[in-house]
Amino acid sequence: MHWAVSTFGPSWRLENRMVMHTSCISQSCYSTSSFEEIIVTESEVDLSDPEVLAAAISKTNAVARTLLTTDGKVLDVTSAGEIPATLHSIQDSADKYRQVFVSKEFLSSPARLGILSETIESSFTDIQPWQENRVPDLNGVPVLTPETADDIRIDTPFKFDPRSKGLILDQTDLRAIESTIYLREQPGQ
Repeated sequence: MHWAVSTFGPSWRLENRMVMHTSCISQSCYSTSSFEEIIVTESEVDLSDPEVLAAAISKTNAVARTLLTTDGKVLDVTSAGEIPATLHSIQDSADKYRQVFVSKEFLSSPARLGILSETIESSFTDIQPWQENRVPDLNGVPVLTPETADDIRIDTPFKFDPRSKGLILDQTDLRAIESTIYLREQPGQ
């Protein structure tokens, strides 16, 4: 959850900035300055863009499957290998993926997404460990291309390369993130 919120949720940081203050007494005004910590909002991932949302769902599904398969020991599989699920690596991964999704860099450098997982006819509540309870090796998974798209099933990991452009929407059921909220009427309402 921490990874997903840090990657796709609102983000901000505190910065020290010089702030000018003006005070006026009678007809004389004086300016003073001071350093203050202010909140700076960082760029947000545009999940209203269907291509970004589809890639985000596929990446989140793959991270969840990897965590399930390894009992929470491994977060992700990238070109650098398996990423351990430590507090530092989770935050580092979230920061890197946030930049990839904000800039839509995965469209020009698709390998930056690492291992992905199809989500057609699935939901986040139905995520299962990887097949045979083994984390896939990035070098051994198929690349999503027009020729391989039909062979990639829900239980098959995959990766992107330049031939994958535009295919992510076909591999992802955007309804997988829909949820139903039931509101109960409170007594006295």
